[in-house]
Amino acid sequence: MGFLFFGLVSFVFAGVQSLEEASVKRHEKGAEIRALAVPNVHGNESAFIGHLTVPAGGKVPLHQDESEEYLYVLEGGGVIFINGEKHSIKKDDLVFMPAGAKVRFENGAKPLKVLQVFAPAGPESKYRSWK
Repeated sequence: MGFLFFGLVSFVFAGVQSLEEASVKRHEKGAEIRALAVPNVHGNESAFIGHLTVPAGGKVPLHQDESEEYLYVLEGGGVIFINGEKHSIKKDDLVFMPAGAKVRFENGAKPLKVLQVFAPAGPESKYRSWK
């Protein structure tokens, strides 16, 4: 049984989703999101989980999301600004952003790879415009 996520076909699963088989969307400036768990697609009901890669020197402009966001840093690092407060982040850090927080990010000299969670899901809809 297949499903559509951002226009890509994948498979419903109950327990394991491999990174290699996850639906992929790419931004024109080099960022990439791989959807690992999407409500009403993968069997989960509330959170979005993705593997996000930001290229070296990449930036995420100031924005606000309507739900909580968590980032677990797998590789790389940089500086994140949450409600105007500057935080350096590195491998194995967990970042929490409350719903409605004003957030921006500046990547370091290496690509950043994070596990991204939106709870509840919703803000991941921004990735629909990516190719």
